[in-house]
Order: sequence, then structure tokens, then C-alpha cells
Amino acid sequence: MQLNLSYTLLYTTSLVSTIFVPLVEAAMKGNPSAISGRTWIACCLALAGIGVMGLDGSGTGTVDTLEEAIQASSSMFSGFSGGDFLTIGAALMYTMSVIRVGKYTNETTPLRLTASKATMEMFLSSALVMGCMYSASHGYQANSGPLAFVQESGQEMITFFDTVRERFADGTLSMESIAKVAGATLYTGWIATAFLVYAQSYGQQRVKASDANLIYSMQPLFTAIFAFLLLGDCMAPVGYVGGSLIAGAVFLVASKQQSEDDATEA
Repeated sequence: MQLNLSYTLLYTTSLVSTIFVPLVEAAMKGNPSAISGRTWIACCLALAGIGVMGLDGSGTGTVDTLEEAIQASSSMFSGFSGGDFLTIGAALMYTMSVIRVGKYTNETTPLRLTASKATMEMFLSSALVMGCMYSASHGYQANSGPLAFVQESGQEMITFFDTVRERFADGTLSMESIAKVAGATLYTGWIATAFLVYAQSYGQQRVKASDANLIYSMQPLFTAIFAFLLLGDCMAPVGYVGGSLIAGAVFLVASKQQSEDDATEA
């Protein structure tokens, strides 16, 4: 269930941001033609590809035929809820992030941008953790809604820290457990956060935001690959169709970039 939820969030965010980025970028420039026709075609291809792949991991069951895909799509849209609106909001925020990174990469170095973004994320994450823990241990206990979710998350954090402290005090916290947590923390900080931001900043110095986001749309494709390698999770045939559409969109962007580079050198 959690895996299906992760799939749904990933596909929905990628699906919406794929079309949001060129639309917002064109609106900010005040000219739809500022985005090339090839990029718009690539966006439509990626949009279709992510949508098709999303049907395979949407929790609607295995999708093998076009008829089943249409039925699954109808089922997904009929079950649209408040959580889906929040996911779309997250996609919009991600869209603005991609566009703003593209702007700031021309004003500073990737390393400085990475340092400032990682530092701000550290402060905001710390404030969020402390806020959740404080809400869980003080005041009115909500039974439902966003506040209840915050309090539940805060209580889980409190339980985690209490457990670690108790096990450390009585000597039952093994070095193996500490090493695993330290490794996961370092990977999250250095690779999944710092290197990721640096690579994005470095790449967007050379690629437009709309084109960069098309490359980011390969996330569902890589998710499917790693799900197969690590979990043995295989895509249905319709998933390969979606992956091919995404790959075609990225090829269009890459060939366009190569043509522009060749023209510049000439």
C-alpha cells in the first residue's frame, strides 16, 4: 500500500509539473512562443508517457490492454480527492523551484546555490520537527484533519528519540544499528540532498527550465528500473509504452540542445 502511494505521488507530481513548467515559464516571459515547438511536443510526449506509466502503479490493478488503461484512468479521476489537490499544489511548488533555480544559476555558482539551499532546508526541517514534537506534547489533541496529522507525526518523532535514548542508556543500541543510521543519514544529506541540488544547479546553467524538467520526468522510469532491480517489481506491457514515450521526449530535448550547441560553435 505504501509503495502504491509513493508511486501515485511520484507520478502525479511528475505528470503535473511536466506541463506546468513550460506554461509558467511562457507566462513569466509573456510569450508562449518563447518555448519552442519541439519542447511543447516533447512535453506532450512526456505527459502521455508519465500518465501511462502511472496507470501501472496507481493501485488500480495490473493494466495490460488499452481498454483496461481507459477504465483505470476513469477510476482514478472519479476518485479525485483533497489529497490529490495537495499533490497538485506540491507539483506547482516544484515547478516554481525548477524555474527559480534556472534563474539563480545565471547569477551565482552552483556550489553557493547548493550551500544556501541546503542550509535553508536544514533550518526549515529542524523547525518543522520541533513544531511537530511541541504540538504532540502540548495543548489540544485533534482527532482528525491536518493538526491531527502533525501531532501524530510529532508523537512518532518523540517515540523515536525516547527509544534511542533508552537503548543508548542501557547499552542495547548496537554499533551495527548506529552505523546503518549514520550511513542512511550521510547518504540522504550528501547524495540525495547536496549532490542532487549541485547537479541540478550545474545542469540548469546550460539547459532551459522547461527542457530540464523534461529530463526530470524520467524519474518514474528510473523508479521502475530500481523497483525491478531491488524489489523484483515488473511493469506491465503498458508501462513499457509509457517509458518509451518519456525516452522519446528526452531524446527530442537532447537533440535540440545538441543542435543549438552546434549552431553556437559554428
